[in-house]
Amino acid sequence: MSGDHLDNPFSNYPQFAEGCLKLLNNQRLKEKVYFDVIFWNYTRELRGKVTSDSPDGDLNTNILKAAMVKAYNTRNGGNALSFGDIVEPKQ
Repeated sequence: MSGDHLDNPFSNYPQFAEGCLKLLNNQRLKEKVYFDVIFWNYTRELRGKVTSDSPDGDLNTNILKAAMVKAYNTRNGGNALSFGDIVEPKQ
């Protein structure tokens, strides 16, 4: 994905990227995962919406975790069951 998507004010990618970073906090994914696949999984679950019903527009944490796990398993051929299975502390 090019930086153009993240710099585009009309795209949902900037908000989504910030939500992913907020969720990861001081962790990182153990293996590479495609950002657009996480985005696809997340928005598909919410029927095309990026935000939840949250008034501040925060992402739905549970759906985001599930989207990351699904993307992680797809990309890495794994069978992780939880968000904790796919993250590790930043070093």
